[in-house]
Amino acid sequence: MTLHRAQFGSVALAAGLALLSRCAEDARTSRAPEPRSGATTALAEPLPPALAEFRQRLLEADEDRWRMLDMAYLQIAAALAQIRVEGLDYQDFLQQAESRDADIRANGICGLAASRRASAIDHLSRVLKSEPDPYNRTIIVWGLRTFDDKRRVSRCLIDFIDTCRDIDLGRCLGPDGRVQDFSSPFPLAAFEAFKGLVQIEGKAEMLTGGGWTRFVERTRRSVHPEPLTAVDFSRLRGESNPRTDPESRMRRWIEEMREP
Repeated sequence: MTLHRAQFGSVALAAGLALLSRCAEDARTSRAPEPRSGATTALAEPLPPALAEFRQRLLEADEDRWRMLDMAYLQIAAALAQIRVEGLDYQDFLQQAESRDADIRANGICGLAASRRASAIDHLSRVLKSEPDPYNRTIIVWGLRTFDDKRRVSRCLIDFIDTCRDIDLGRCLGPDGRVQDFSSPFPLAAFEAFKGLVQIEGKAEMLTGGGWTRFVERTRRSVHPEPLTAVDFSRLRGESNPRTDPESRMRRWIEEMREP
């Protein structure tokens, strides 16, 4: 199917919505697994439980388990793979990515990713640095991960993690002005970028080597702390009913895209 100026960002939003209840349930019920003696500790200082659990899950993930952990990205990638962007529409998506409206920007972001143009990597990387909406930053990371030029994508993801905002790591300013963790109902951009790097660079480098050390060091720095009000959670609600099944909505949108 050819993608013109039609609204496409809603598909990206829906893929994240499909994991909302699952992520929230995981946050309530999951416990950090006991560290295995064979796992190398990147830094001497103990890791926060949530970060240790994140690493352990990736270390232990086989192919099937990885698909479960990376489901939101895989849904986006599958949808983007079926879309073709016409040349004249590319400029429209560039303009949409600069809109004041977060949903219009999401549409432009998805259009740029679907174009598969080499230049889109640079455009998405630039937008990632200036995008004010946390969920849109996650969408950009997903879009970047779909490109075949993994060397350029890896560089973009590394640069992003090094300078990302605290919100992208699940941290916000609390009422007392101190930085604190929060439980996010959607996949956070920095962790989605890190999973992309694990796939590109390998588990040895990113989970037991220098890549992991660099990531942990980044999590111990505060960059652009913001209150939780920086996240517009209303964008993740159903259009008419907050209890609308997000997975069925996502399937409906994808089917609409497949129609000639």
